[in-house]
Amino acid sequence: MEVSDGLLVYSLLGAVKPGDIPAQVRSEAIRVLIEKCSVVNNLVQAGYRLDMRYDRLGEALLDALFRPNHGCSHLTVGSHDA
Repeated sequence: MEVSDGLLVYSLLGAVKPGDIPAQVRSEAIRVLIEKCSVVNNLVQAGYRLDMRYDRLGEALLDALFRPNHGCSHLTVGSHDA
């Protein structure tokens, strides 16, 4: 946070495969973490209603395309199976 104006926690919020955590549950968990654990005021949660692709490269490329539209200049991609 020392080198940025803020942090955007951005999720795909569409359909998931059976056994994965539903978008509504993930979104609420992130909201609670931001509310309870954030020490900064410039942390924002956002999302895009798009089904998960389950393709690391394809999903990373989609993220890289969508996030700059929200003002993001750096991308860190998480993975469910890493």
